[in-house]
Amino acid sequence: MLTQVRALVGDDTFWAVLRTVLADHALGSIDGPTFLRQFAGKLDAATVEALIASLPAKGGPSISLSTTPASGGTTVSFSLTDPGKTLFAPVKLTVIEANGQAQQHVLAVGTPLVVTVPDGGYLAPDEEDVHPLWSPSFGLTYDRFAAEMVPLMVSATGPALTELGSRSASHQERAFAYGELPNVGADQFTAFYEALDSPTARRRAIGVACNRAQQAITPGEGVAWQASLQPLLMNRAPELFSSTYGACAVPIARAAFDAEFASLATSTSPAAMRRLEHLISFDYGPALSLERIGALATRAPSLALRDLAVLRLTFQTNHPNYTNVMPADQPAWRAFFRLRLAETTSESRFWSVFDAMTALSDAEGLSALGPKIKRVGLGADDQAYVVCEVFRITGGDANWVAFQNGAKPWSALASAAATVIATPSSCQ
Repeated sequence: MLTQVRALVGDDTFWAVLRTVLADHALGSIDGPTFLRQFAGKLDAATVEALIASLPAKGGPSISLSTTPASGGTTVSFSLTDPGKTLFAPVKLTVIEANGQAQQHVLAVGTPLVVTVPDGGYLAPDEEDVHPLWSPSFGLTYDRFAAEMVPLMVSATGPALTELGSRSASHQERAFAYGELPNVGADQFTAFYEALDSPTARRRAIGVACNRAQQAITPGEGVAWQASLQPLLMNRAPELFSSTYGACAVPIARAAFDAEFASLATSTSPAAMRRLEHLISFDYGPALSLERIGALATRAPSLALRDLAVLRLTFQTNHPNYTNVMPADQPAWRAFFRLRLAETTSESRFWSVFDAMTALSDAEGLSALGPKIKRVGLGADDQAYVVCEVFRITGGDANWVAFQNGAKPWSALASAAATVIATPSSCQ
């Protein structure tokens, strides 16, 4: 609703009204209808009342679509329904022609819209970022949207590709979120990357490019991708912690960061802490990751970095972007997370450790979990979930019994957890 109001009244008016609201209600609160009435005179009275009437609405708009191959492109048919009457700003779509020219269309409630996306062009839904993502907010499943819409959102070549890099940062972010990029090769990627406006889009583009490097058909193609990606990763990738970077192959990460990681490992400066948060995003292989990132998890001067290091190592055990921990390496990993469990006092650290231990199927380690589920502030449903996961991993063996005993008295557990720990067959 806020982004729709902003689109309807314009940025200057929107922020001026918000500043006034904050000034007038700095020491109090404001309800929804009163807030919306602050836009009286900026929006017509009927729109303000319709906005207020929509506040309790639970249902959202729905978009249906179908695609059909056509001569020289793809025809896309859309329809939009809004039973909850929550749409006020128009739903816009832009077709970028192969020559870079743009044609904007409005998808109106109850009025079908048919557009043709030409080969070499692309389709940009909601370039102004007014509405939520169509999947799942507008009723389109992830698979349907990824299969039918996303290929058209990144199909740009030539002049249209130049437009994709300059028109809408929001479109870049949305299109690349599904693991797709335009069909640019390793030799084109740097120029394509530099043209992107959004740090989020750049990060996502890096992740997709790293996947392409790993899927290279020939050794020469893989070398070309590594040569393109390495300087970007070292100097121009957005500096933050993100599992997206885990998609970069181990050789690429090690070539880019081995020396830097070693030099920063014992530094205590704030700048070094921030840089290390970025460096631990990458995959150095299970053994080296456990050695280097594990040291940060125990000795980093910042609690935030220690927690982040534990989370990153959890990703090594269960996230598809990171290389698997092989059975031969699991004893060392299990030992690491058992020690982290012993020192865990916060809910966030608990989940990092618990997720890793379940991914590693560490039944013996989980047997020590009983006292923790009462001490780290888990909610009732979370307690019950943990109990059932421990039962699933242990299979009701001696480790399960040790877990049960450690969780006593069960009367101190939430009722749902007390029920399933006494009768684990009731786990769903």
